[in-house]
Amino acid sequence: LMNMLLHSIHKSSVTLLPADSIAPTAYDWVWKDWLACGFLHLFAGKPGTGKTTIALKLAAHVSSGTPWPDESDCAPGDVLIWSGEDSIPQTLVPRLTASGADLKRVLFIGSVATNGSKRPFNPASDIKVLCDKLEEHSEARLIIIDPLVAAIKGDGHKNSEVRRDLADLVALADERGIAILGITHLNKGAAEGLSHLDRVMGSVAFGAVSRLVMAAHVDQG
Repeated sequence: LMNMLLHSIHKSSVTLLPADSIAPTAYDWVWKDWLACGFLHLFAGKPGTGKTTIALKLAAHVSSGTPWPDESDCAPGDVLIWSGEDSIPQTLVPRLTASGADLKRVLFIGSVATNGSKRPFNPASDIKVLCDKLEEHSEARLIIIDPLVAAIKGDGHKNSEVRRDLADLVALADERGIAILGITHLNKGAAEGLSHLDRVMGSVAFGAVSRLVMAAHVDQG
């Protein structure tokens, strides 16, 4: 009898949603065909190919509302940036200025306050805190995370762990309707014939979870 009662208490059920009850929705874009609102994007490249510089140029377009390189319109909005590799005052702000960014609309993700004490923001554990903070910034349209691997708690080469650890970022993008751009590296000395996605450093899940994967390349010609 006790086993039957316990089984009854812990019994679970799943909801099935008929397709005809779900209304199709169109994409909303920060940059049409390149940066979609509500999704994670990946920007990969070897060191020295200008990944961060290009990402900051994208931030400049969004913050200032200047037309994109293809001359399509860009609605102005706020940009949030977290960088674990570059100095904000010595590298990032000068590059943003040179790119024509509206610095008033670019916000760097800094410290996290807990019970009166502060600590550095950690993309691997503080994404939900950031999501809550975004309630105060309804005009945020783009978030840049550099490097994206910093959001991974577990093994960055294991598919299941990468998917699990990116779940909060994917949820943030979806809930707030923001485009997220994660910067990462390409594998060194990739084997001949390797697919582009397989060249992204770490698990293939980085590319699979992202809506779009872009790569920086230096034209040798």
